[in-house]
Amino acid sequence: MKTIEKTQQVLEYLNHGYDWIIDIKIGNVDKERTIKIVGLESYLDRFDRELKQRELKFVRHGNDCKIFVRSELVALIIIKSVTSLLENKLFIKDSIIKLQRPYHITFLGYRYHRDLFQWQCKRID
Repeated sequence: MKTIEKTQQVLEYLNHGYDWIIDIKIGNVDKERTIKIVGLESYLDRFDRELKQRELKFVRHGNDCKIFVRSELVALIIIKSVTSLLENKLFIKDSIIKLQRPYHITFLGYRYHRDLFQWQCKRID
């Protein structure tokens, strides 16, 4: 999936009422460190399959994953489930998981905001 397609998918989820976002940085990778997990991509493929099997609305780019849900309560339940999945099934211990609202996130160089009728995105320069 290309960047623009992923951005359109994010907007589609937001415009359908999925306005709680579980923001996951898988493996806690920053720009100065390399990924410490050998073959992270195969782990991420397994992670994608698990999320699809659970029928969650998500968009992933590299080790950055956003899961979209409609309520805070459901988000908290999914956070426990995803934490367990990452740590116990995929053995990835150092991930960062946060619950956020759409206007607080930046994803693929875009920031999201809501006008009168729908969500829009704006490129950050």
